[in-house]
Amino acid sequence: MPKSNQNGLNSNVCSTDLSKWERLAPHIVVRAAFVPGHCRQGLLDTTLVHWGGEMGRLPIIEMQKPIGRDHNPYGFSMWLAGGGVKGGHVHGETDELGFRAIQDHVTHFDYHATLLHLFGLDHRKLIFERSTRQEHLTDGQPAKIVNGILKKPVA
Repeated sequence: MPKSNQNGLNSNVCSTDLSKWERLAPHIVVRAAFVPGHCRQGLLDTTLVHWGGEMGRLPIIEMQKPIGRDHNPYGFSMWLAGGGVKGGHVHGETDELGFRAIQDHVTHFDYHATLLHLFGLDHRKLIFERSTRQEHLTDGQPAKIVNGILKKPVA
């Protein structure tokens, strides 16, 4: 299970000491500097920083056909800061390969509903037109707001 203090890092995103970030890949160090700067300026109160991909990728390469790593909606990682989320919180756990969630499962529909809530939008009411069809970002699926990551959980 990932820990919030992995690689000697702590959950204080406002820290100006970036020396601990040197253990990470250089592109992560550049992005990591973004967050303390926003924190010092007070911008994390109103800015949500999202660091992640789509639904994630499989932790293995599929060899039956040369397609690389397929989508994996069963176990994915996203990193959030500011904008109403708890600081230093790790939510959920995957199996040892990172393939499937085994604790506090969050679907991508739940994640989208939670992001929309943080933006002040109700995922059930947000409708957009695509190919002359009216659609929801949560695709009509049962989606719940993930209260475990919010500073102020909803009822």
